[in-house]
Amino acid sequence: MTGIRRLFLANDQRVFKVAHSQDEGNEGIEELANQRVLEVILYYETRNKKPYDLLVVEFDRLVLSSEGKEAGTCKEERIKRHHFFGIGFKTAEDLAAKKSPLSLPSAPIVPTLKEKEALYKYIEENLPSLSLEAPLVLEMNLKRLQLIYQNQVKLIKEAMKIRNGKR
Repeated sequence: MTGIRRLFLANDQRVFKVAHSQDEGNEGIEELANQRVLEVILYYETRNKKPYDLLVVEFDRLVLSSEGKEAGTCKEERIKRHHFFGIGFKTAEDLAAKKSPLSLPSAPIVPTLKEKEALYKYIEENLPSLSLEAPLVLEMNLKRLQLIYQNQVKLIKEAMKIRNGKR
């Protein structure tokens, strides 16, 4: 089975576990009201209903509402989907042929060193079975995201060269 743990890291490096659903009945985290936080999502395999093997770590920067709930906008989600579908499955030639302006993708969200340390400490205290592999999995995920980003930037540059006839 696969498990998911969602966390918010506050500016002061405190880590808060977040309930899976953000329904209206779900209370927010009042201490984080109107703050920008680092959202961390841990995906892991379980054995006997306990975390066993860390698979992927995802990051996002969010501004929480006055109730301490996620206050994402439709516009932010639209931009993320645009970059994923607009670049992810295209060649430089496909992009160059589009009439719309080309835009660079958003850089990956990378936690600071202090945020990483706070996350490792949380995992060690609350998910000890994942603590040995967490740094390796996290760094591998960050390198993968950086490589994807660099490839997307390279693709956009190549499309611009084709569009401008400089290939």
